[in-house]
Amino acid sequence: MSKMIRLSTAIVVGFLLAGVASASHADVKIGFVDPVALIQNAPQSEAALKQLEQEFRPRNDDILELQDRIGTLELDLEKNALIWSEVEIQNTKREIDALKRRMKRTQEEAQEDYNLRRNEELARIQGLIREVVVTIAKDEGYDLILETGVVYVSPKINLTERILEELENL
Repeated sequence: MSKMIRLSTAIVVGFLLAGVASASHADVKIGFVDPVALIQNAPQSEAALKQLEQEFRPRNDDILELQDRIGTLELDLEKNALIWSEVEIQNTKREIDALKRRMKRTQEEAQEDYNLRRNEELARIQGLIREVVVTIAKDEGYDLILETGVVYVSPKINLTERILEELENL
């Protein structure tokens, strides 16, 4: 399926290039950007990850406290099972089970919220990258900027490092 998409993309690009070249009889300026490298290496991505880590640290600390509490109760139960009454043993088991359920819910909610926030930040960074790409394309007279689905890219048309430099200046 991906070969089919690549082939289709290559055909469309070929037709576009043929149309642009024959219509204008001028040189066509083409550039390429690697969106994955841009997102991974943009300073805004690193800052967003640090911000998310800080934002979710209290929730992670709560989960760690629950894990510690569960571990302590399980250790107490193991140590004292022979001397505790059946009621004390059952009460401790119920408390452990309740804490495990609470921890599982807390982890799932935290993961869901983290994923939502990460996607928001990713969308913001992608928008910023797109703005920088379009600005460079217009300012430097590019006719076409390609990204994924390209088989080969000459270093002279790869704008990824140039875009990263611009992102570092923002």
